[in-house]
Amino acid sequence: MIPPTWMIEELERRRREREEQERPQLWIEVPSEPVSRERPEPERPRGPIVIDLW
Repeated sequence: MIPPTWMIEELERRRREREEQERPQLWIEVPSEPVSRERPEPERPRGPIVIDLW
C-alpha cells in the first residue's frame, strides 16, 4: 500500500521542522566598542603597478 501524497508531505514537513530545531544556532557576539573601519593611510605614496604582457 502506498501512503497518500498528503501524508508523505506532512511527514517530510515534520522531519524538516525537527532537523531545524536540532540544528545548532549560530551565535555571533558583537563587540561593545565600535571597530574602526577606516583604512590606515600609507606612509609613502605607491607608484604605478606595471604588468609586462610579453
